[in-house]
Amino acid sequence: MTTSTTATTAPQQSGGRTRFYQVGSFAVGNRLLPEVRSLQSSRERNNTLTSGHRACQGCGEALGARYVLDAATAAAERAGGSLVTVNATGCLEVFSSPYPESAWRLPWLHSLFGNAPAVATGVAAGLRAKGRDDIRVVAQGGDGGTVDIGFGCLSGMFERGDDVLYICYDNEAYMNTGVQRSGATPPAARTATTQAVGDAPGNVFGQGKDVPRIAMAHEIPYVATATVADLHDLERKVTYAMGLHGPRYIHVLVPCPLGWGRSPLTPCASPDWPWSRGSSRSSRPSTARSPGSVPSAARCRWRTTWCSSAASRTCSAPPRMSRRSAVSRPSPTATFVATACWGIPTRYPS
Repeated sequence: MTTSTTATTAPQQSGGRTRFYQVGSFAVGNRLLPEVRSLQSSRERNNTLTSGHRACQGCGEALGARYVLDAATAAAERAGGSLVTVNATGCLEVFSSPYPESAWRLPWLHSLFGNAPAVATGVAAGLRAKGRDDIRVVAQGGDGGTVDIGFGCLSGMFERGDDVLYICYDNEAYMNTGVQRSGATPPAARTATTQAVGDAPGNVFGQGKDVPRIAMAHEIPYVATATVADLHDLERKVTYAMGLHGPRYIHVLVPCPLGWGRSPLTPCASPDWPWSRGSSRSSRPSTARSPGSVPSAARCRWRTTWCSSAASRTCSAPPRMSRRSAVSRPSPTATFVATACWGIPTRYPS
């Protein structure tokens, strides 16, 4: 295989047909090399959330749940164990398990809207009492059940040091009950309770909770943000988290075309970062922008920060991000450096 800085070579005539040859990629014979394929491209994937559920067309949460739990199950099985999942009430629970049907293909428990972390704690404690260290526990919920209703139980799980990986699928509102504002709804966003009318349309600036930073304040072993738009990054972070013990938290941005009122393909800055306990960090949000400077249709958080990072690398304040800005990411093979920043590119485990 040859390499080149261009995506394709010049077309060549062969038998009256024009043929194009791609070079400088990780493809051989139009197939990705095994080391760069995602788990979802493998026939060996577990398909933990299978077909037949009732999610809306284009649902990002359905994709996120399958991506996360397939990666977590694969990691548990490589360690000779298995996985059990606790699911908070919400969109994910409603569309995946209408009685008496279920689209889940792994041990799955349904909890109330706000107590998934507490139920997962009980499951982990029961398994520990039985000496079943081979079974790992994952809890999951939407932003409503995590950032608002289940926030107290989540903080308690962090504080106790329970061996649970918690996943928040953040679609930025209470989508299951009619697109009401949640504590994760970004500024200026339109919801049923923050209409895009008046002098200050959309959600109020300065409100809401930044749960990844709150999780970091609990000094838990691992915190990360991710998005379904970057599958390799999401799978790496889940796999890495499954290799740790204690409370871990991953905040995953998932689009909701129905609630957002637009295509999830519209460009939007969604910075992703990992953080591990023990890293040197000092971060603070910059001054919020005035409501009039951001379009009411904007779905981004519109913030930048500065930070001090681990080892000898330091971060300075990046340029203010716009709706169409993109966050650069390092090579997937880069050495892991735990950094606590929002909007600054970070290195993640190879």
